[in-house]
Amino acid sequence: MELGPRKTLTGGGFSIPLAIFIFIALVATVTSSYLAIHFYDVRFPSGLKDAASSLCNISSFFNCDSATFSPIADFKGIPIAAFGGVLSILFFLSGLFPSSAWEQTNKTLSFINLLGCLSLFFYSIIILKSLCPLCTLYYVCSAFIFFLYYKYSDASLFKIHIGPTIFSLVILSITAVSFYQYTGGLKEKQMGISSKIISEFKSLPKLDGFQFKSPFYLHSDVSNPNAKVIISIFSDFQCPHCKRVSEDMSTIIRRFKNQIAINYYFFPLDSSCNPQISSAMHPFACKAALISACDPTKFAYLHDEIFKHQETLSEDFLNKLAQDNGVKECLDQKSSYPSVEKSIKQGVLYNVESTPTLVINGVKVEGAVPPIHLMALVEELLKY
Repeated sequence: MELGPRKTLTGGGFSIPLAIFIFIALVATVTSSYLAIHFYDVRFPSGLKDAASSLCNISSFFNCDSATFSPIADFKGIPIAAFGGVLSILFFLSGLFPSSAWEQTNKTLSFINLLGCLSLFFYSIIILKSLCPLCTLYYVCSAFIFFLYYKYSDASLFKIHIGPTIFSLVILSITAVSFYQYTGGLKEKQMGISSKIISEFKSLPKLDGFQFKSPFYLHSDVSNPNAKVIISIFSDFQCPHCKRVSEDMSTIIRRFKNQIAINYYFFPLDSSCNPQISSAMHPFACKAALISACDPTKFAYLHDEIFKHQETLSEDFLNKLAQDNGVKECLDQKSSYPSVEKSIKQGVLYNVESTPTLVINGVKVEGAVPPIHLMALVEELLKY
């Protein structure tokens, strides 16, 4: 007859380690729940203002959105945070309702969870070149949970009980199916939201006297008589939302071709060239802007290259990019600074406070509008 572990974390009555365990499990539960909510808020905004929402963008390195838009954010539409939330709840409940079988199983689950967290952590550092602060909090909580099991429980690390294991798998499966269906429903709902987006757009005021003066074009130009829709983008090369907008524009261009013109305004969130910013939140944003502004004929290519390598931007990369494209002298002499400065002043004039900010036929829209909604807006504007 199995007597259970001699030393136990959850089964020996109230103790300081158990109280810490319960508290950390609760923090992990709240954190993962918040991350799952943020995933849906950012990926499936319900309005134009919601598209600009951001949870914890502290700097180019510490920000949530890089992770939210990355391949590790979800599996088949199921946010990874949902799985972390289920495990955290299981740990939390095992602290409140102790059982030797659950302690045995949860010690193993905590080790598997920690391995997953380490994998995500190193993926973020090495591949994304950024770290989500709230994800990191969950990683730290997971490490503490395993440490407490390791130090205060004699339960075997690689031994599980059938009952708790099956129950855990069932709960994880139900969670996965539920979130998969919920995500699918949101995707369908996005189609219906497009009509709401159009109505909201029409209610917004036009910017008084806004002129399309930027010489930097991603597609066509304002002299094109067929360009009934002009999209102006105030952007920052280190902003994850801006990269998303940049990638979405290729879809918009393919769909509408010469019926639209897309131009670009520099608004780097970097105090080295933008006096509206108090710190170098994005330390390479100004240098990237100066390089891409050197030659308007090369702008579209440099724009794409910089966003393509957003996660690996560095002094060396930008210097090499400038050298390879014949604009190193322009960069060294800051010959393009007046163009960047003028662009920033335009943003200040029209109260641009965040990136990306789109101006669509003179109407300001803040945030990364999903392409399905943006296409609906363009189609509506082309009717007139």
